[in-house]
Amino acid sequence: MELQNNQFIEIITTLEMIDRANKAIGFHKQLATPDILAIQQYERLRTDYMQQLNKLLQNFQLEIRQPETYVPQSFFQTETFNMYTNSKI
Repeated sequence: MELQNNQFIEIITTLEMIDRANKAIGFHKQLATPDILAIQQYERLRTDYMQQLNKLLQNFQLEIRQPETYVPQSFFQTETFNMYTNSKI
């Protein structure tokens, strides 16, 4: 029973970390000039946390997936990247 309680605590902690990453992503996206690098870092963190959560949920025969609409944005697909590559130095 104690092992299961520890697993529940790890699951809850991981869910809280996913929530924090989601909030950080939202914050950086809503800035006047979105911080693309920060967004990408938090997206990677969220993916890592989701993988960790999936490992924890295997003991309960459960699995989670990213929403199909979720597509991490590459820095090379951003206006910031285009601004730097199109500017004359």
